[in-house]
Amino acid sequence: MAACNNCSHDEKRLAFAPAVLNANPARARRRGESARLVPSDDLVRGQQAYALYCATCHGARGDGDTLGAVGLHPRPVNLTEQEYTLDRLSFSLWNGVAGTAMPAWRELGVDDLSAVARVVQNFHAAQSEPPIPAPVLNLGARVYAARCAQCHGEKGDGNGSAAGQFPIAPTNFQAQRPSIAASLRALRNGIEGTPMAPWTNELSEPELSAVAYFVRGFWTGGLNK
Repeated sequence: MAACNNCSHDEKRLAFAPAVLNANPARARRRGESARLVPSDDLVRGQQAYALYCATCHGARGDGDTLGAVGLHPRPVNLTEQEYTLDRLSFSLWNGVAGTAMPAWRELGVDDLSAVARVVQNFHAAQSEPPIPAPVLNLGARVYAARCAQCHGEKGDGNGSAAGQFPIAPTNFQAQRPSIAASLRALRNGIEGTPMAPWTNELSEPELSAVAYFVRGFWTGGLNK
């Protein structure tokens, strides 16, 4: 009888214990605390961890063109086309990306995750960009307010009024900046496996281009932010 009572006690403890005690370290979550990653120059550590945990899906060069990516919806992000703040990578590496195949990596230490974050940031090669004429940005602002802000937020932070309705959080353009090519592709074709739909039937090519340039202005980042 004592053994049964102990079993019952253990079952109740596991069933009703705080969720954090039962959280799988690989389980993705949309909200939660994040590891405090720090700027890292340990590229050897980062490249080793990236090769072990990330390259199967994102590719050795970060372009997402791998056999491991086949059949994933949405496909792994092409990291060469994205800029990320350190805070954004901290959250994604610690919590995963809910609604996608990207798991959390909470079993890894801060030193490993910080080194991986720098490797990911380094995949993007910064390029000089010409100044965008004010009329183009003004058009982009109008298109964004009418078509994009409901999901991505008035300030581009991904917290629009409709954001909570989707299984995958809208892009936070303050913390993640796609290349112009990636933005235009998403606007024209949508992003398969996500709520992002194509806009070619509703927006003209000048409007698509204008809003692709406009959202870049939300970026607040840098390697150490």
